[in-house]
Amino acid sequence: MSGLDLSDAICRNIMGKVINHEAIKNYNRNKILRLLSVKRQMTKQEIAAQTNISIPTVANNIETLISEGIVDEAGMANSTGGRRAMMVRFLPDSHFSFGVDVSPVRVRMVMSNLDGDFKYDDCFPYRLGDDMSSIIDE
Repeated sequence: MSGLDLSDAICRNIMGKVINHEAIKNYNRNKILRLLSVKRQMTKQEIAAQTNISIPTVANNIETLISEGIVDEAGMANSTGGRRAMMVRFLPDSHFSFGVDVSPVRVRMVMSNLDGDFKYDDCFPYRLGDDMSSIIDE
């Protein structure tokens, strides 16, 4: 295997997808978010320990997540003998997904938060042949 072939093989995971800096960055971010969505609030040090991601990488990701409003600072953790660490808290209602299902007899609209909890769920009937503009207005 030539150097180019080996390099290409190293840059691919078992599913054949290319692994690059952006993919690793997204993987780390998602790993941190999944952990925070379960634990709700933790220190950066706890996140680093449980995800095996370096503290500087965790800190950079947390800073980005704070700027996006997905997490916020939640006060100081209890002291374990040293400097007290800042707690970070997951904010499930910071972003929402919105879905619309148009069937032959009704329209259903849902809105859910980052936990997947429905915050809005409503439907209304319509008749075949109704003007799409009036359905959208409804």
